[in-house]
Amino acid sequence: MKRILAVWLPNWPIQRWQASEPEQRDRVQVLSQVERRGQCVVACCDRGYQMGIRPGMPVAEVNTLLQARGLSATEAMTHRPYDPAADREALEKLARWACRFSPCVDVEQREPADTLLLDASGLAPLFGGEDSLLCQVQQGFARIGLKSSLALAGNIGTAWGLAHHPPAELAQRDGTGRTLVSSDTEQESLVRQLPIEALRIPATLIETLHLLGLYHVGQLMQVPRGELKARLGMEPLVRLDQVLGHKTEVMQAARLPQQFAAQWILEHPTDHPESIHTMVMRLLSQLLQQLAAHDLGALKLTCVLQTANRRETSFEVGLFRPSSCNKHLRGLVDTQFERIRIPGPIQEVTMQVVQFARLEKRQQSLFQEMSWKDSSAPPDHSQEISGLVDRLASRLGRDAVVRPRLVADAQPELAFSHTPLVGQPPRRTTRRSEFGPLERPWQLQSSPTPIDVTAVMPDGPPIQFRWQGEHHQVERHWGPERIETGWWRRRAVRRDYYRVETTTGHRFWIFRELTRQNWYLHGSFD
Repeated sequence: MKRILAVWLPNWPIQRWQASEPEQRDRVQVLSQVERRGQCVVACCDRGYQMGIRPGMPVAEVNTLLQARGLSATEAMTHRPYDPAADREALEKLARWACRFSPCVDVEQREPADTLLLDASGLAPLFGGEDSLLCQVQQGFARIGLKSSLALAGNIGTAWGLAHHPPAELAQRDGTGRTLVSSDTEQESLVRQLPIEALRIPATLIETLHLLGLYHVGQLMQVPRGELKARLGMEPLVRLDQVLGHKTEVMQAARLPQQFAAQWILEHPTDHPESIHTMVMRLLSQLLQQLAAHDLGALKLTCVLQTANRRETSFEVGLFRPSSCNKHLRGLVDTQFERIRIPGPIQEVTMQVVQFARLEKRQQSLFQEMSWKDSSAPPDHSQEISGLVDRLASRLGRDAVVRPRLVADAQPELAFSHTPLVGQPPRRTTRRSEFGPLERPWQLQSSPTPIDVTAVMPDGPPIQFRWQGEHHQVERHWGPERIETGWWRRRAVRRDYYRVETTTGHRFWIFRELTRQNWYLHGSFD
C-alpha cells in the first residue's frame, strides 16, 4: 500500500536562518524584498510576530513599530533580503540528509518550497510501526534544530494538506503536530474537511473561491466539474483529483552525493614514517582510480591518521582546479605529510575526497612544438597556472592565495570579498554588471582619500580640486549618482558621486559625503 510522509517546516526561511546562526535568536529577525510599495516584509520570527510584524508590512512601518516599543531597529532587529533560491538549495540539502529515514525523498515542486515528501511505503515495520516512524522522523528534525509538522497518508496531496492543516481530532494532544491516516475511509472524510488552501493552488484562485462562498474541499466537490473548468480552468480540478487520490503524482528521489574514500587498517600499529607514507600514497592511487572511473577530479581531499588509542592527526590538500594527475597530487600530499607530527603508532589511515568536480578536457594542438609566433592562437597555460596556485597554497596556506569576488553591497569599498582559490567548487555565473566600463573606475582606493574641492554651490558639482599637492581643473562632469546604504546599518553611508574629467584629460571618481559635506576621491579611470 502506498504511504507518503509529508514533513512541513513552518516559516522555513526563518528556521534556516536560525539554524545557521543560532546567536541571532535573541534579536527580531526579518526578511524582506522590494515590492510596489517599496521594501516589504516577507517573513519574520515568532518574536517579531508577537510584536505585530506581519508579512507584507513595509519595513519602514516595522521601524516605527519597534520605536513605539522603545526599541532601536539597529540594535533589536536583524534585517536581510529574502533569498528563495538559497532556501530551496538548503531544502534540497536537507532532503539528502532525510534519506536516512526513506530511500526516496523529494522536495515539493510548489514555490516557495517548505515541505519534504518521503515515500514511507513498507517502512513502518522497520521503525516499530507508523506512530513510531512519525515520532522518530520528527525527533530527528528536532535534533538539528528544526520544528516540523508531519502527516502520513495514502498520496502526496492528502499528506501535504494534512501536514499544513492538521485536523484537531487527529493531531496529537501534546501539540507535536503529527497526523496519521489509517484507512481510505478516514482519509476521504478528512479530505472533505480540509480548507481550500490545502489544494496547493495560487492565492488568486483561493481568493476567487472564497468570494464564491467555497472554503472547504467538501464544498468544492459538490460543484459540477464543468462549471469549475469553465470558470477557473483545469488547475483546481487537477489539484482536487490529486488530493482525492484519483490522479497520481510522481516523486523524484533526492540524489545522494557520491563518496570517494579509501581506508587501511593495520593489524599491528606502526610509527615508521616510510611505511605510513607508503600507505598514504597507495590510498591516494585508489582514490584517483575511483575518480577516473567517473571522469572526475579532486578539489579537496583529507587524510586522517588514527592511533590505537584513538588519537588523531590529519592534513588537507586543496586544488585550484579539479585534477586526477597522480604526479601532481602526490607532490601536494608529500608537502602536507612532511608537516604533520605522528602522535604514536598508527593503526588506521583514512583518505577521502571531500570535494570533486568534472574534469576539464581540451583538444590539444596537432604540433605541440610549434611556437606561438607561428600559431594563430596563444598557447594554453591553464594547467601550469593551476599547478602554481596549488603549490603556493600548499606551502603558504589555503587562505594566503585568494581571489576577489563581487558582493551585493551599495558601499563600493565593501562590494567585494576575498575567497580562497583552492578547495572551492568551480562557479559559473551569467550575471553581468549593470554598469559599463566608463561608469566605474579601473582603480579604486582601498579607502576614500579626503580632497579639497571648490564647487559653484554647496550642493553643486565640483569645478576644481586639489589632490596629492596638485591642482586639478574640472573640464566636464557626470552626476551626481546617489549611493546610500540601508537604514538598518548602524553607520549609514550617504554619498553623491561624480565622474569628472580634468583639463589635462585625467578622469576621476569623487564624491561628496552628505552628512558632513566633505569631499573624497575614490578612484580613477586612468
